[in-house]
Amino acid sequence: MSGINVAYTNEYQEHKKKFEYIFNNKFMSKETDERLLPDGQHILKTHYYFDDSHQVSEYNVRASKTDVLDQMGRIVTELKNIDSHVDFFSMVKHSNGNNYLFFSTELYGYSVLDLSDYCTYHFIPAESFKEKKETFIWTSVLYCAQNNILAVDGCYWACPSSTYFFDFSHPTEIPLKELYNSYDMDGEVNIDTDVVPLRWNNDGTIVLKCCIDEEGEKEVEKTIDVLSRKK
Repeated sequence: MSGINVAYTNEYQEHKKKFEYIFNNKFMSKETDERLLPDGQHILKTHYYFDDSHQVSEYNVRASKTDVLDQMGRIVTELKNIDSHVDFFSMVKHSNGNNYLFFSTELYGYSVLDLSDYCTYHFIPAESFKEKKETFIWTSVLYCAQNNILAVDGCYWACPSSTYFFDFSHPTEIPLKELYNSYDMDGEVNIDTDVVPLRWNNDGTIVLKCCIDEEGEKEVEKTIDVLSRKK
């Protein structure tokens, strides 16, 4: 992935505007999700929307709108996702003392909400938007405050799970710098099976769940030091 960000281009903003119609009560599902963030100070309330008329896309439109509520129940900001096939939220407490919420605004790319001032930062890869290529889909994150490395669990469409590692020293400098990924471990683990981040250790190493045999049947927990492997 080149790291070219189209999220703030006029072309992409016009593309997003085409989907604004979906955030209407007539397309709203009865399903609602509500979750308390780990900081204990914010609640996410998500509404889902669906349209199969194909008026703006050859595919059915699945979208979501998430209200971020404070402790008083007031809406402090809203987060829209125009393709809720992936609708992930992961909060991390950074070594700088601030909390950051990772979330998705469509299938590809990622976004960061700074919960101290509610500013958002977005990354949409040019390859997916302009060239219609598959890029890595984020589904969850694990952050290590000792080394400021972000482990991202996700996949390419219809492929096994894999793990990417990013430098998260400067949370609002988007796109994040890639340090390493589990595809670089080919021959060491079976990359045709899931490689999933489980936990960070106190020494800054990380434990991955993966298979080491060619058949993909022998699942193990493997500890690696990302800093010693970074590109």
